[in-house]
Parts: sequence; structure tokens; C-alpha cells
Amino acid sequence: MDRVNWRRMEENDFNRLVEDLLVREFTGDGRVAHAIDGRGGDGGIDVEVRVKRTNQLLRVFQLKHFPEGFSGGHADSRRRQIKKSLNRVLDSNELPGVWTLVTPINATVTERKVVTAMRPPGVKLRIDFMGTTELDHLLIKHPDIESWFLRDPAKELLKAVHRESAVLTRPGDLLAENQRIGQQLASRSQYWGTAYAVDPDGTYTETLFARRPDAAEREPLGIRFETRFGPEDADIMAQVEQSLGYGAIDPVTLPERVVQSIEMIGPEWFAAKGTGSIEWWPVPDQDGRPPTRAEVLVGVANRDPIARLSGTVQSMAAGPRGRTIRVVFDGGITQTWRLDTDGSRSGSMEMQFAPAASTARDVRRAVRFLAALAAHGQMGLSIDGSSPGWVLVGPGQFTAPEEELTSYLNDLRALEEHFDVNLHLPVEGISTMDRLWARILVKLLNGEVVSYPGRDAVHGKLNGSLDSSLERLLTEGAALFLHGIELQLNICGTPLTVGQVAMWTPHAVADDAERLRTLLSEGHGAGERFTARPAEGTPWAIYRLGEKISPNSSVVQPWEVPGVPEHPGFERLLTQDSAAS
Repeated sequence: MDRVNWRRMEENDFNRLVEDLLVREFTGDGRVAHAIDGRGGDGGIDVEVRVKRTNQLLRVFQLKHFPEGFSGGHADSRRRQIKKSLNRVLDSNELPGVWTLVTPINATVTERKVVTAMRPPGVKLRIDFMGTTELDHLLIKHPDIESWFLRDPAKELLKAVHRESAVLTRPGDLLAENQRIGQQLASRSQYWGTAYAVDPDGTYTETLFARRPDAAEREPLGIRFETRFGPEDADIMAQVEQSLGYGAIDPVTLPERVVQSIEMIGPEWFAAKGTGSIEWWPVPDQDGRPPTRAEVLVGVANRDPIARLSGTVQSMAAGPRGRTIRVVFDGGITQTWRLDTDGSRSGSMEMQFAPAASTARDVRRAVRFLAALAAHGQMGLSIDGSSPGWVLVGPGQFTAPEEELTSYLNDLRALEEHFDVNLHLPVEGISTMDRLWARILVKLLNGEVVSYPGRDAVHGKLNGSLDSSLERLLTEGAALFLHGIELQLNICGTPLTVGQVAMWTPHAVADDAERLRTLLSEGHGAGERFTARPAEGTPWAIYRLGEKISPNSSVVQPWEVPGVPEHPGFERLLTQDSAAS
């Protein structure tokens, strides 16, 4: 077998192979390696490794094609070359953490000491060495690079059998080889064709297709397998039974522990025996293209529905017992129906509700439908306006959405209408702060005064004067009013401009008040940092400027978000506000 011989390699081949190995090895995990063009005038660098995000220089590799090393008769000239390359790096604007000398031979102990001594005292630069041992290790890690480098001998051999294109080195070679393979595949069966593919992860797939309508009759192909399901395989067995009875719209996987044997039955090119896992994929409904419109109804057959929802058929499949139909609806509802062909109501319906990324308007509609479904026991599915197929779902099988979600959706609906936007529910899920800020914004738009969560203190600098208001604040505390604050809130990923708001507290206190009052009294307080916060852990109150405060909201109003406690200091704020009034 041909192997790379570093010491017998030409300089150009050495440089190119080493650069390929280094770039492959040191690219990834936040790093990127580059081979530098222009040898001899490149600042002493052949390959550099940088941080991808910041472009910080981490490491420099200097390639020197010295197959005999740099001792003996080669010592003076080659060591001067090494020192010159190292000095170029030391004199550059960027100093890497590591400088590595790469040679096609392992450096001797003496050679390592000589090069290390070239580093000036006090310079923080680690000097490493890479020789045949390290280079062979890189070849083992990246065998495809070695195969590519040794491709010339294979090319000469393939020329002898007139298949130079199999080396795949020229444009059109891949097409030529695929055409040749296609001709061979076509010649093995006049009834079945084969499509094949190799995915980026190396997965190889063969797909058989009928070349003639009578292929299954003229050249039957079959797969026989034996299974054994254990107690832990109940879910897998249920999937198999459903797919055999109603058709499969999702892949069904039988793990190797379940499959006892597999036999491919057919002609010689197809027949085989073995073991392993089995996965079968959905077969399109044989009735043709699935219809696209669907409507699901809640209520009683032959009566006006209590609730209805329109959606789109995503996929359909058929089996001897009936059909499987998957329908998706705006607002995050997906339903999978299994309806018997005999028209009975012994079918089933499975439902998932995942509202993330849907608009609040669509989710509200879906939630109203789910609430109606939770209270009634029958549901019907109509495809393209056909008579609905009904199933008995039973009251209580599906629960109504929780109040936390419906309350949040009502707030989002109000914001959508006010700002004329579509708000999409967060993909990462709905947090407590999401619900809280949506409610606060609605209340601000309604002219209410509410507690401001998450804001503990305000900061500023003193101008040096001490008037009566500031003295009172620094002595016993006082009311504090801040206005003209521009507020913009991010609701469901959409920035909504609230406008100017005011913050106030009926009783604010200052940090380090006595020291600040003393400095101001002595005329030394100008420029001192000033921090004030509501007393007794109460929150700031906030309202929107320019809005008429509603008659019933002149005092601070509670958030009233289901499942979210009020601010811990809310009751004390009401007491302070009442006392101040």
C-alpha cells in the first residue's frame, strides 16, 4: 500500500499536503486556519490560526522543507532561514501565543535547543516543533487527505482499463461515473430501476422504482421479517398496528432488539438475508393528491356545530381498516384522525397544541375551539366540503386551556389592535415576565397607574446645590417624581413604543444620605453620585404621560395577572400613597 514518505517528498508537495492537514485540523471549535500565499514574503508565516469571532491570532506554523534536518553541513544556512522567519513574526504587529516549526523530519534535541534559544529574553512566545511523528498522526486523523494526495498511482492504474474518470479529478468525471453505474443498474433488471444517494453524513440510500406498470407482477420483490415485542415495546407495537390498519403518515422504526430476522425475497440482485433495524416510510394515498381544505366541527352530528375551525390537510394514508388524516390549523393545533372505512365512530383523534410562533389572534381562535371541545363529546372532520366523519372523544378527554394562557392572549389581542401589529408567541415559551409586561402595557394604554417591576433605584449626579426639597429627601425622605422618560417595550419580539411615562413614589430615600448632605452643606457635593429608591421596599409607580387617568385608577392598580403575585411592596405602596394624599 502506498504511504506518504515525508523525507522523499518534493517541497511543493510537502507544503501543499501539510497546509491541507493543518487547515483541516485547526479549523473548528471557534477557530479558523488559513494557508498564507506568497512563500518567502509572507511575514514568516505559512499557516495561521485565528479566533473566528474576534480574528485574534492564536498560532503560527512555519513550514521548512529540510528533509535532512538543520544540523551538520546544513546548519548555518538553514538555521539562518529559521531565525529570519521567526524574526518576521516577532517584528509583526501581532504576536501569536505559539510558533511551530514544521519539518519533514523529527528535530533532534540539539536542534530544538538551538531554535528555542532564538527567542529573545522576556518574549512570551511558546516555540513548538512538528515532525514526521506529528504529521503521521494528522494523516491518521484525516485519511481522506492522504487518499487524495496519493491519487496519482490509482489514476495510472485506471488509465490502463480506460477509466481515468473514476479518479474524479476533472469536471464531468462524477457525471461520467454515475452514467456508467446507471447503465449497469439498468442492465440488471428491465422491471425495476434504482436511485441511490449519499448524504453529507455518509448515509447511503437505495430507492427502487417500477420501470413498468407490471413490475410487481413480472418480477415480484418482497421483504419478510420476524419480530418479537417485549413489554417495553408496547408503544412500538401500537404504531405498527395503526400503520398496518390505517396507513402510515410518519416513519415507523423497529429497533434491532425487536427484529429477529430480515429476508429480501426476489431475484439474485435483490435477494439477501440479515438482521438489523427496520424503518418504513409513508406511502402516499392511492386515491391521488390529497385535498387541501379541511374543517373540524364540535357538537352533534346533523346539528349546527358549537364550534368549528378551518385548516389544511398535511398528509393522508390508507389501509385495510380506514384512513389516517393529519390536519394543521392556524394557532398551533395539529390533529391526526383515524377514520374507519365502514363509517362507524370507533375511530380516533390525537391532537397536539403548540402555539409557539403563531399570532396571538390565531391562538385565541384556537383556544376558544379547545374550550368548546373540552365541554363536548363529539367531533367531526370534513374534507373538501364532504360529509363529516365523526368520532366520540368523550367529555373531559381534552382539557380547556389554562387561565394564564387565555389572559395573556387577551392582552396580546388588545396590543395587536392598538399598535396594528401581529404578535407571534415566543418560540422559547411564555415566561412570567412576558405575561406581566403585556398586562402592564395594556394598563398603561388604558390610563392606569401600575407598579413598575424590576426597577429598584434611580441614579444621577448632584449639581452642588442643596435646596429644601433635596435637604428633606436627604434628611427624612420625600416624594419623588420623574417624568419625560421614553419607554419602549419588546413584546413577543416586536418593539412597541409606549411614549413618555412618569415614575413616582410617595416616599423615597437616598443611599448614603448623611454623607451627601454634609458634603453639600460644605460646598463639596458637586458631581457626587446620587442614588434614590422607594422606602420600605415598595415599587415605583408608573403611568403614561398624555393619557387621561381613568377616574377609578387614580391610585396604583394591581397587575392582576393570573398566577403571578403582586409586587411584594404593593400593599405598603398603597398605604404610603393614602397617607401622602
